[in-house]
Amino acid sequence: MPIKELKSRKKIDIYIGIDLKGFYSLILYINRNSRILQKDIQEYIILHQKVEIYNNSKINNKYLLTTAPLCSKAKRLLSDNGWGYED
Repeated sequence: MPIKELKSRKKIDIYIGIDLKGFYSLILYINRNSRILQKDIQEYIILHQKVEIYNNSKINNKYLLTTAPLCSKAKRLLSDNGWGYED
């Protein structure tokens, strides 16, 4: 999915998939060296909402894959909003 269609300037990769039960999954892949902060996570949550509108479907599973470390507040915000993450 082209990120420009979502009107975002973030340099990330977005993947959408469907599991065997028919539920949509969203994977955001972030490749950067600097720490991911709470404000970045808030922007990713808004980006998730834009993807749901663009895809015209509810996305049940949300994952964040990153090479950068996450701050503790960012980890808490992800888990509070039902995101899975791998750093």
